[in-house]
Amino acid sequence: MRVCVAALRKGLKESFGGALQNLLSSYTNLAAGIMILWYGGIVVLNDGPLSVGNLITFRELHADRATPPPTPPLSASCVCTELYWNMIRGNCASAPAPFALPAAVP
Repeated sequence: MRVCVAALRKGLKESFGGALQNLLSSYTNLAAGIMILWYGGIVVLNDGPLSVGNLITFRELHADRATPPPTPPLSASCVCTELYWNMIRGNCASAPAPFALPAAVP
């Protein structure tokens, strides 16, 4: 049972860390997008070498590059499977010999 609680606490800590990282990344991308449009708008309005179409294209390319790739769902699946396996193994530790589970994940 102690292992399950420790694994749950570690999972919660990693979840909050991931959420904080996602929040900071989102706000950084938002700020960068606003600065690009602000500066680009000034350049376009002052008859600079940049057109409105070029500004929009540059902004879209920046948004594509700034978005991190999604994390594979397999890692979360493995963590959940391991947590459940540890929980079942802990609950069945006091079971009679015919119902005992193996010590490792198959």
